[in-house]
Amino acid sequence: FGKPKKDPLLSEIEDLEQKIQSYEANRPIKRDSVFIVSNLKKIYGRNNLNQIFFTSSNTDVDKIYHEELAEVALKLMTNESWKVEVIGFSDENESTTDNLKISEERCNNVAEKFIHDLGIDPARIIINPKGNTELLSPTRDLTPRGLHFINRRVDMVIRK
Repeated sequence: FGKPKKDPLLSEIEDLEQKIQSYEANRPIKRDSVFIVSNLKKIYGRNNLNQIFFTSSNTDVDKIYHEELAEVALKLMTNESWKVEVIGFSDENESTTDNLKISEERCNNVAEKFIHDLGIDPARIIINPKGNTELLSPTRDLTPRGLHFINRRVDMVIRK
């Protein structure tokens, strides 16, 4: 009788808070982020850039980015001398060696989509994995944790 009962709503709230934290740590980003696009245009110095974002340690190309791939492939098909540089990045959640492997696998998976799904000649694809060496969001310097998700990406840059 004298023992207080645990409020069932409190358990549900705690569960939802954990789910929100998990989602926040791994949320996908859509391409309409002004911050990302403006910074990348400064880095590459041009507007011929498309991106694919990944969840933590994931290397699979999500279906939501097929339009990005098709847009790049169309540019390549209509301009036969152009190439695409596929530049892979990762965040700081793994070791430097693991991050390089993750970024390389991301690049290779994007290249595979170009070659096998869109018919692009492999000679027109330049693979450039960077790992976590060139972070767009310096997560260790920003509080509380920076924007890890924008570091987990592949940039596709048209080279004319």
